Amino acid sequence: MLCAFDLDETLIGVDCATEWTRYMVEIGWASAALLDTEAYLMEQYHAGQLDMKDYMLFMLRPLMGKSASLIEEHAQLFAEQKIRPHMYQDGLAQIQQFQEAGDTVVVVSASPEFIVRPIAALFGVSHVLGINVEVDETGLLTGRTEGTLTFQEGKVVRLKDWLTDRPEDLATAHFFSDSYNDLALLLAVAHPHVVNPDDRLKTQANAANWPVLNWA
Repeated sequence: MLCAFDLDETLIGVDCATEWTRYMVEIGWASAALLDTEAYLMEQYHAGQLDMKDYMLFMLRPLMGKSASLIEEHAQLFAEQKIRPHMYQDGLAQIQQFQEAGDTVVVVSASPEFIVRPIAALFGVSHVLGINVEVDETGLLTGRTEGTLTFQEGKVVRLKDWLTDRPEDLATAHFFSDSYNDLALLLAVAHPHVVNPDDRLKTQANAANWPVLNWA
Protein backbone atom coordinates (compact mmCIF):
# COMPACT_ATOMS: atom_id res chain seq x y z
CA MET A 1 0.00 0.00 0.00
CA LEU A 2 1.16 3.53 -0.79
CA CYS A 3 1.40 6.04 2.06
CA ALA A 4 2.28 9.58 0.96
CA PHE A 5 3.15 12.55 3.13
CA ASP A 6 3.46 16.27 2.54
CA LEU A 7 6.49 17.70 4.34
CA ASP A 8 6.15 21.28 5.60
CA GLU A 9 3.84 21.70 8.61
CA THR A 10 2.87 18.04 8.16
CA LEU A 11 6.01 16.16 9.18
CA ILE A 12 7.96 19.19 10.39
CA GLY A 13 6.85 22.27 12.28
CA VAL A 14 8.37 24.77 9.86
CA ASP A 15 8.43 25.50 6.14
CA CYS A 16 11.73 24.11 4.85
CA ALA A 17 11.89 26.54 1.91
CA THR A 18 11.59 29.51 4.28
CA GLU A 19 14.22 28.02 6.57
CA TRP A 20 16.49 27.35 3.57
CA THR A 21 16.22 31.01 2.55
CA ARG A 22 17.29 32.00 6.06
CA TYR A 23 20.12 29.50 5.86
CA MET A 24 21.33 30.98 2.55
CA VAL A 25 21.39 34.41 4.18
CA GLU A 26 23.21 33.01 7.21
CA ILE A 27 26.03 31.48 5.13
CA GLY A 28 26.32 34.50 2.86
CA TRP A 29 24.75 33.09 -0.29
CA ALA A 30 21.90 35.61 -0.25
CA SER A 31 21.20 39.08 1.11
CA ALA A 32 18.85 39.66 4.02
CA ALA A 33 16.54 41.54 1.65
CA LEU A 34 15.42 38.18 0.26
CA LEU A 35 13.68 37.39 3.55
CA ASP A 36 11.08 40.13 3.03
CA THR A 37 10.32 38.94 -0.49
CA GLU A 38 10.13 35.34 0.68
CA ALA A 39 7.70 36.28 3.46
CA TYR A 40 5.43 38.02 0.93
CA LEU A 41 5.51 35.02 -1.40
CA MET A 42 4.65 32.66 1.45
CA GLU A 43 1.61 34.78 2.24
CA GLN A 44 0.51 34.16 -1.34
CA TYR A 45 1.19 30.43 -0.88
CA HIS A 46 -1.04 30.20 2.19
CA ALA A 47 -3.73 32.13 0.33
CA GLY A 48 -3.53 29.64 -2.55
CA GLN A 49 -2.42 32.38 -4.95
CA LEU A 50 1.28 31.61 -5.39
CA ASP A 51 2.78 31.20 -8.85
CA MET A 52 5.23 28.42 -8.00
CA LYS A 53 7.34 29.00 -11.12
CA ASP A 54 7.96 32.59 -10.03
CA TYR A 55 8.72 31.46 -6.49
CA MET A 56 11.25 28.92 -7.68
CA LEU A 57 12.99 31.45 -9.94
CA PHE A 58 13.32 33.69 -6.88
CA MET A 59 14.50 30.91 -4.61
CA LEU A 60 17.05 29.46 -7.03
CA ARG A 61 18.62 32.76 -8.08
CA PRO A 62 21.23 32.72 -5.28
CA LEU A 63 22.22 29.19 -6.32
CA MET A 64 22.90 29.90 -9.98
CA GLY A 65 26.42 28.83 -10.92
CA LYS A 66 26.97 26.83 -7.73
CA SER A 67 27.79 23.15 -8.00
CA ALA A 68 25.10 20.58 -7.27
CA SER A 69 27.56 18.71 -5.04
CA LEU A 70 28.20 21.79 -2.89
CA ILE A 71 24.48 22.47 -2.57
CA GLU A 72 23.78 18.86 -1.61
CA GLU A 73 26.49 19.07 1.04
CA HIS A 74 24.87 22.17 2.52
CA ALA A 75 21.41 20.61 2.27
CA GLN A 76 22.61 17.74 4.46
CA LEU A 77 23.96 20.18 7.06
CA PHE A 78 20.78 22.23 6.83
CA ALA A 79 18.56 19.21 7.45
CA GLU A 80 20.58 18.12 10.46
CA GLN A 81 21.10 21.53 12.04
CA LYS A 82 17.98 23.49 11.14
CA ILE A 83 15.21 20.93 10.54
CA ARG A 84 15.85 17.99 12.87
CA PRO A 85 14.74 20.00 15.94
CA HIS A 86 11.37 20.63 14.26
CA MET A 87 10.50 17.01 13.38
CA TYR A 88 7.04 15.92 14.49
CA GLN A 89 7.50 12.75 16.51
CA ASP A 90 3.86 11.80 15.79
CA GLY A 91 4.68 11.89 12.09
CA LEU A 92 7.79 9.78 12.61
CA ALA A 93 5.75 7.22 14.55
CA GLN A 94 3.13 7.06 11.79
CA ILE A 95 5.79 6.51 9.13
CA GLN A 96 7.43 3.78 11.17
CA GLN A 97 4.05 2.07 11.63
CA PHE A 98 3.48 1.99 7.88
CA GLN A 99 7.00 0.79 7.19
CA GLU A 100 6.74 -2.00 9.77
CA ALA A 101 3.58 -3.14 7.99
CA GLY A 102 5.53 -3.35 4.72
CA ASP A 103 3.87 -0.31 3.12
CA THR A 104 5.64 2.06 0.70
CA VAL A 105 6.21 5.54 2.12
CA VAL A 106 6.92 8.55 -0.08
CA VAL A 107 7.33 12.24 0.76
CA VAL A 108 5.75 14.54 -1.84
CA SER A 109 6.70 18.18 -1.38
CA ALA A 110 6.47 21.48 -3.22
CA SER A 111 10.01 22.30 -2.12
CA PRO A 112 13.15 21.54 -4.17
CA GLU A 113 14.09 17.88 -4.05
CA PHE A 114 17.66 18.63 -3.00
CA ILE A 115 16.24 20.08 0.25
CA VAL A 116 13.50 17.50 0.72
CA ARG A 117 15.61 14.37 0.28
CA PRO A 118 17.92 14.78 3.32
CA ILE A 119 14.95 15.85 5.47
CA ALA A 120 12.97 12.77 4.42
CA ALA A 121 16.01 10.69 5.34
CA LEU A 122 15.67 11.94 8.93
CA PHE A 123 12.33 10.09 8.94
CA GLY A 124 13.85 6.99 7.36
CA VAL A 125 12.17 7.69 4.00
CA SER A 126 14.10 7.20 0.76
CA HIS A 127 11.28 7.76 -1.75
CA VAL A 128 10.99 11.49 -2.45
CA LEU A 129 9.18 13.64 -5.00
CA GLY A 130 10.07 17.32 -4.97
CA ILE A 131 10.66 20.07 -7.47
CA ASN A 132 13.54 19.16 -9.76
CA VAL A 133 16.18 21.78 -10.51
CA GLU A 134 18.19 21.99 -13.69
CA VAL A 135 21.91 21.21 -13.59
CA ASP A 136 24.08 21.93 -16.63
CA GLU A 137 26.64 19.62 -18.20
CA THR A 138 29.34 20.92 -15.85
CA GLY A 139 27.32 20.16 -12.70
CA LEU A 140 26.25 23.75 -11.97
CA LEU A 141 22.72 24.90 -11.20
CA THR A 142 21.16 27.02 -13.92
CA GLY A 143 18.50 28.60 -11.69
CA ARG A 144 15.69 26.89 -13.60
CA THR A 145 13.40 23.99 -12.76
CA GLU A 146 12.75 20.80 -14.72
CA GLY A 147 9.53 18.94 -15.45
CA THR A 148 6.19 19.16 -13.66
CA LEU A 149 6.36 21.04 -10.38
CA THR A 150 5.12 19.08 -7.35
CA PHE A 151 2.61 21.77 -6.42
CA GLN A 152 -1.19 21.54 -6.26
CA GLU A 153 -2.37 19.34 -9.18
CA GLY A 154 1.28 18.79 -10.09
CA LYS A 155 1.62 16.54 -7.05
CA VAL A 156 -1.02 14.22 -8.51
CA VAL A 157 0.68 14.19 -11.91
CA ARG A 158 4.12 13.45 -10.51
CA LEU A 159 2.89 10.77 -8.13
CA LYS A 160 0.94 9.01 -10.87
CA ASP A 161 4.02 9.10 -13.10
CA TRP A 162 6.12 7.65 -10.29
CA LEU A 163 3.61 4.85 -9.80
CA THR A 164 3.62 3.84 -13.47
CA ASP A 165 6.00 0.92 -12.98
CA ARG A 166 5.08 0.17 -9.37
CA PRO A 167 2.44 -2.16 -7.89
CA GLU A 168 0.88 0.54 -5.67
CA ASP A 169 -1.86 2.92 -6.79
CA LEU A 170 -3.89 5.88 -5.55
CA ALA A 171 -7.04 3.76 -5.27
CA THR A 172 -5.80 2.33 -1.97
CA ALA A 173 -3.37 5.07 -0.95
CA HIS A 174 -3.11 7.27 2.15
CA PHE A 175 -2.04 10.91 1.98
CA PHE A 176 -1.31 13.24 4.91
CA SER A 177 -1.20 17.04 4.50
CA ASP A 178 -1.78 20.30 6.35
CA SER A 179 -2.48 22.50 3.34
CA TYR A 180 -5.42 23.41 1.15
CA ASN A 181 -2.89 23.58 -1.69
CA ASP A 182 -2.83 19.77 -1.51
CA LEU A 183 -6.58 19.38 -1.99
CA ALA A 184 -6.16 17.78 -5.43
CA LEU A 185 -4.07 14.92 -4.05
CA LEU A 186 -6.22 14.54 -0.94
CA LEU A 187 -9.21 14.05 -3.24
CA ALA A 188 -7.30 11.60 -5.44
CA VAL A 189 -6.46 9.06 -2.73
CA ALA A 190 -8.64 6.53 -0.95
CA HIS A 191 -7.58 7.66 2.53
CA PRO A 192 -7.02 11.41 2.99
CA HIS A 193 -5.76 12.64 6.37
CA VAL A 194 -5.30 16.27 7.37
CA VAL A 195 -2.60 17.24 9.86
CA ASN A 196 -2.66 20.53 11.81
CA PRO A 197 -4.79 21.90 8.93
CA ASP A 198 -5.13 25.47 7.80
CA ASP A 199 -8.63 26.91 8.15
CA ARG A 200 -9.78 26.18 4.60
CA LEU A 201 -8.57 22.59 4.73
CA LYS A 202 -10.13 22.03 8.16
CA THR A 203 -13.48 23.17 6.77
CA GLN A 204 -13.08 20.78 3.82
CA ALA A 205 -12.06 17.93 6.12
CA ASN A 206 -15.01 18.41 8.44
CA ALA A 207 -17.45 18.51 5.51
CA ALA A 208 -15.95 15.32 4.03
CA ASN A 209 -15.52 13.54 7.39
CA TRP A 210 -11.77 13.18 6.87
CA PRO A 211 -9.61 12.40 9.90
CA VAL A 212 -8.11 15.53 11.45
CA LEU A 213 -4.82 14.91 13.26
CA ASN A 214 -2.90 17.15 15.62
CA TRP A 215 0.78 16.26 15.44
CA ALA A 216 3.68 17.55 17.45
